[in-house]
Amino acid sequence: MINISDRRNLLVKVFVIGYPNRGESICVLFIDAGYGNKVLYSMVIDSFKYKRINKTVDILCRFGVDKDKLNMLVWSHPDYDHTFGINQIINGFCDENTKVILPYDLNGEVWNKVKYNRDDKNIIQNILRLVRRKFKSHETACVPEKMFVPFVNLDFNDLIGGLSVIIQAVSPHGSRINYLLETESKIHKNELSLCLQIDIGNEYKNSLVFLSDIENEAIAMLYSKCFESPVFIKIPHHTSSTSDEFLKEISELEEKPYVACTTVYKNHGLPEKHLLEKYRKCVSQIDCTGFKKKKSQNYGCVEYTFDFYHDFSISVRHEGHASIVDDEFLNSINYSKKRH
Repeated sequence: MINISDRRNLLVKVFVIGYPNRGESICVLFIDAGYGNKVLYSMVIDSFKYKRINKTVDILCRFGVDKDKLNMLVWSHPDYDHTFGINQIINGFCDENTKVILPYDLNGEVWNKVKYNRDDKNIIQNILRLVRRKFKSHETACVPEKMFVPFVNLDFNDLIGGLSVIIQAVSPHGSRINYLLETESKIHKNELSLCLQIDIGNEYKNSLVFLSDIENEAIAMLYSKCFESPVFIKIPHHTSSTSDEFLKEISELEEKPYVACTTVYKNHGLPEKHLLEKYRKCVSQIDCTGFKKKKSQNYGCVEYTFDFYHDFSISVRHEGHASIVDDEFLNSINYSKKRH
């Protein structure tokens, strides 16, 4: 149970952070707006830093998480653009009470079959050594097909009652990984993508969906409740055709999701322009962490603030290279220029 001044004062902030060419990190904060914006629960999904800039660190420090420590750290999968700088998060913002969620079976059979280059292996092994040294235990998830695996159940309580929040894994799927272990000589890192859904509410639930780099074969195995009431979507795999099955799923919803956000991986031509155009038809607003040039800032951050009580409102703030995906944005996409 987490005490709050009044349930109506609960705000949920989601920061989606990216960098000029690649990189993804997400920070989720549950805040008591009636008590000096006190952070009641904090979590980070993945990390990246660029030219010594780690915007996730800046956000955590701004909200005092360096003092109160992070409640949950999720490392979705061992791709470099979701991993670099995560040791900085562990060292600076985690203690023995932080719930740490790691990619599935990095010390076992899966590790031996995943495609890594030498730099990836060194970074991953260093992180695993750090986790073993700092934490008594950690968790992972292997989800049965068409199901969820809950990590945390939160109750934000005032003097009258409570508001329920469930943080749960929706992938990776055990049957998919077992199939790959039996049939493939190597497994792509994206197959390990640990995706999350946060359900907020008692009877009627609003969902925040974080889809990492999940691809089409795994998307087909997602529980249908992933598509029931999403108000926020982190678009999978930087808006790639390898993940466009999710677009087909949400296009059939009776009510459009309110907001969705994509990060970039420009060297791979992501996000794909034609898919962004399709997402715009299915979601009320799309945002992106990249493309808008500001010489003084080497990052893009989209800050969403969700108020689930006062007629359900969402405010969106763009910082650095981030912007709304509109016609001007789509016309600015050009991968033919110099790639970094």
